[in-house]
Amino acid sequence: MPALLALLLACGTGTIESTVDEDDGSGRLDTGAVDAALCINELMPDNQGALVEDDATPDWVELYNAEFETVSLVGWTLQLDGLEPVPLDALGALEATEPLLLFAAGIDDVREGQLPFTLDATGGALTLTGPNGTGQRIVYGVVQTNHAVARETDCCEGPECLVFTRTGTPGEENGG
Repeated sequence: MPALLALLLACGTGTIESTVDEDDGSGRLDTGAVDAALCINELMPDNQGALVEDDATPDWVELYNAEFETVSLVGWTLQLDGLEPVPLDALGALEATEPLLLFAAGIDDVREGQLPFTLDATGGALTLTGPNGTGQRIVYGVVQTNHAVARETDCCEGPECLVFTRTGTPGEENGG
């Protein structure tokens, strides 16, 4: 147990949690059933070289398709708290059991995998909502430079499956 505590203190502080949300018709999200086709699998809010893309080190979010069939991204949105939801329609579809890496560099070009916001290393909340109104929300505390908030295994459920990890595994299997 002391080794686990030391690992958590080295990688991040605060809490990380995952909640399942459902639109109750009032325009707000409440606890309810999840659309399990996609999940927020990992995120890195302070990338300073763990992943280099086109000579840049953007923050990133990895979505994962846990289904055994292709999932259309039409109607799906990703939202950073306090900002407008970002439609993922322009990305088309996500193949079965595949990850989708999106760069959170403040560039509004979803078709190219760029999100119009950056992630805050001091903490935040990110919500993925499906076309049927259900979704998933990850709330995280302070995350150290080049560390990720990740699911121990791809799309595992519950707050106990979220961990801080050094460098993350963007575009690769979690817990493989």
